[in-house]
Amino acid sequence: MSAALATLAETLPERTTLRQVYALVALMHQQAMGKQLTLTQLTDDLGDDLTGAPLLGSSPERVMDKFKPATRKAIAEVAALPKEEREKAKHKLPKGWVEAVENEDDRRHKFLELTAEGREVAVGLAAIIKGSRDET
Repeated sequence: MSAALATLAETLPERTTLRQVYALVALMHQQAMGKQLTLTQLTDDLGDDLTGAPLLGSSPERVMDKFKPATRKAIAEVAALPKEEREKAKHKLPKGWVEAVENEDDRRHKFLELTAEGREVAVGLAAIIKGSRDET
């Protein structure tokens, strides 16, 4: 189990919370089952914590921002840094594993979908989780 956690720590963005990992894995699982989810549906599916508060908190958009593509502004800010700081700062940028895709039936809603890179990460995370289960 500790090897699986170490691999997760190396793979995930810096300061990723357990709730963010849970949301990402839940989205990956739903997509593997062929289900499309909006952020609201994902929040509802994950439910509440023991205090009755939503697991994704009061700002679920911010929870998933870590996995969406980096904004042009954020990329420009990193590019403007001195060379020695740039590499470290690049690792803090959002990963681009999840994107919001317009719902063709109802344009008011957007589905969360894994990008190609997100699907690769999903396969890796599934292997990590399976490996940790095999260790027990």
